[in-house]
Amino acid sequence: MNLVVIYDVSSLAHTGNWATQGFFYEDVKFQALPFIFSKVANYTQKSEDVTFAFDPEIRGEFHTTNPLKPNRQLKPEVLREINTFWEIANWCDMRCLRLPNVSADDLIYSFCQDNPNMTKWIVSADKDLACNVNETTSILSFSSASYNINIRNFEDLMQFPLNLTNVEKVFRGCQSDAIKGVTKGNSLWQKFLATHHGAVTEETASKEYLLSWVRTNVPDWEQAVKENIKKVYPVKVDTTQFYEWAHWELWNALAFEMFGNQKYYNSRVPTRGLTQDELNKLIDIIQNTSAVRPSIMEPSLTISTTFVQKGDNDLDLEI
Repeated sequence: MNLVVIYDVSSLAHTGNWATQGFFYEDVKFQALPFIFSKVANYTQKSEDVTFAFDPEIRGEFHTTNPLKPNRQLKPEVLREINTFWEIANWCDMRCLRLPNVSADDLIYSFCQDNPNMTKWIVSADKDLACNVNETTSILSFSSASYNINIRNFEDLMQFPLNLTNVEKVFRGCQSDAIKGVTKGNSLWQKFLATHHGAVTEETASKEYLLSWVRTNVPDWEQAVKENIKKVYPVKVDTTQFYEWAHWELWNALAFEMFGNQKYYNSRVPTRGLTQDELNKLIDIIQNTSAVRPSIMEPSLTISTTFVQKGDNDLDLEI
């Protein structure tokens, strides 16, 4: 099976930040990082071809506004762990999609468009990515297997026809992306569905067709729909520039050093220890990407020089 697993890193990091109780390495607390590593270990038992999608780089010690989603605040501890993971994944020559001013959602969409014949699993808890679902692309939710979305169960789970994810968001909005629906959006959405019942195609779902339909049927809403189209529809960029080699032996050595537990590394690949130079580089990455120290977060914590497991009951969500 020619399968690539695509990870929505922000979704993983934000989920991991509350799903686990924390680990420590070199006096720095991590919550999201072990969750991300566990998910990579889980899905790479099916395929070692992986892709990580990142939002544009943001660094900061305090709550930072996401420039692409200004209504969202990013927690500094989550930013730190995303930056740490970015450095580690690049070090291991993984395919890391990241471009200035381009969201991870747009990069995932673009990668799927650039690889139409490859089987793709998008690992995310974000249903907004359902716009990518087709014959070769599925969403695997790490929150619950019952939320996995594919071409066969799409309409049962989403409650509207395949291809219309973006149209639905334009009319009704999207809470997770802080996008408000247009006035009377529910009524307009139902009118659109009634007009196209049984005849939904990719063309029907295009923003060009949607605008044409609005001008013909509900012209008073044209400007509001135009504004939401800009916020909702993904932007196509070139992802063919990103190549993957995947240094899995180094990846496993890093996972073994940090966690010492098989659930965090790819068991299909041999595991070794880090060389002294590699260990020094890992510590350097941890220190340089650590915007939040335990002394700020929890001053009474006992620090260890290795990761100390505090609780990982939520980490084994098998596919």
